[in-house]
Amino acid sequence: MRSHLGRTLAASSVIVGLLGAAAPALANGRFPNADHLVVDPGNPDHIVVRATFGLVQSFDAGASWTWICEPAVGYGGTDDPAIAVTGLGHLLVGIRDGVATSTDAGCSFAVDGSALAALRVVDLAVEPLDPAAAVGISGDDADGNPRIVVAETLDDGLSWTALGPDLDTDLFPQTIDAAPSMRERIYVSAVAGVDAAPVIERSSDRGATWTRVAVDIPGAERTFISAISPVDPDRIYLRVPGEGTDRLFVSDDAAETWTEILSLEGEMLGFGLSPDGEKVAVGLKQGGVYLASTSDHRFVRTGESGVRCLTWAQAGLYACGNQAQDGFTVGLSTDEGASFTPLYDLLEIGLSSCPAGTDTAVACPPLFEELLDQLGGSGGSGAGGATAATVSSASTGGATPEEAGDGCSCRSASRTSDAPLGLVALAGLLMVFRSRNKRFEFFEGSGG
Repeated sequence: MRSHLGRTLAASSVIVGLLGAAAPALANGRFPNADHLVVDPGNPDHIVVRATFGLVQSFDAGASWTWICEPAVGYGGTDDPAIAVTGLGHLLVGIRDGVATSTDAGCSFAVDGSALAALRVVDLAVEPLDPAAAVGISGDDADGNPRIVVAETLDDGLSWTALGPDLDTDLFPQTIDAAPSMRERIYVSAVAGVDAAPVIERSSDRGATWTRVAVDIPGAERTFISAISPVDPDRIYLRVPGEGTDRLFVSDDAAETWTEILSLEGEMLGFGLSPDGEKVAVGLKQGGVYLASTSDHRFVRTGESGVRCLTWAQAGLYACGNQAQDGFTVGLSTDEGASFTPLYDLLEIGLSSCPAGTDTAVACPPLFEELLDQLGGSGGSGAGGATAATVSSASTGGATPEEAGDGCSCRSASRTSDAPLGLVALAGLLMVFRSRNKRFEFFEGSGG
């Protein structure tokens, strides 16, 4: 594994000097939002959220939040990378150069130097019954040439090993997941061939061999694996986005045939399967939350909040929301989506006090003041959000990674009025330096 920040900062500083004092938006011109959430399988108080302005995480079940900027991890632009957390609390981020792994609570990141090295990682999935293990899939190499590698880690992201031969190069992968009750069973959703037809690649021998199954769903152009039943490896849920209407399908024969179970107007961005596999929740970007039993899939609307992600954990149903519209950026429902208690508002964010010289300590402090200004100008203090003056106090008092034995203190640093802004331009320029010829961009979030 190799640290990426030093070489990226050095090269980007040249670009900053050439382009002058331009300061692109840290949220990449997009309205600041959260759109993916994962819960640490070994510590339910550790929550990591992917946002349009980097990553935010909590170590105290949402009482306080700290920020990890995109340059510290190794991505930028409008990339929305796959994220995962392993049983030891290691943070995995799929970037254009491999898997960026942090073993110290997000203070430093090293890029995988084994099976996925120098490959664009499209998706990652930690295995629920063995959270030291995860699977990942790549899309292309540094020159934009297709290179479809399915790999696994068995040591919490420290190393990756290819599972069998590369997949066919006509494949454009979108999501990957392994069946909780049968780890040999792996599914990949993708489009393939000159017609870019939707397919499922299925393996029943842990990636040694693959079977391609055409997705026979009229009108489907792209598909996203939403979940696999925790008790039945043949039951798989598939989200199919469309023009104005999104649909949800289920297969009970390992992706051979599909049954439509829900069709809703709007963007179906949230999906959550209860830990016992007995209930399923779906959320629309605008339009509420719908719930059904997995025994009959008869959905009823349980709540009105718009959601941009759903994650069903032991504590309840977590949702990503729109701060201005829903009153929270991250919320938790303990009544199956009928209501959400705000856990994180845009400005309730602190700066991690990582050891000097680590990636986050170097890259993020110069960008923090500008981030708060942008979040404050985006409605972050409305609908219950904290004001800029309370950022530091809103993020203190919880258990820190040092107290949990992770070796990195992530208590918030107070906001200072004289923070240098010389690296603000760097956040937007990282991907100018790192971008390459490529055959596809990251697809929208992977199902959950």
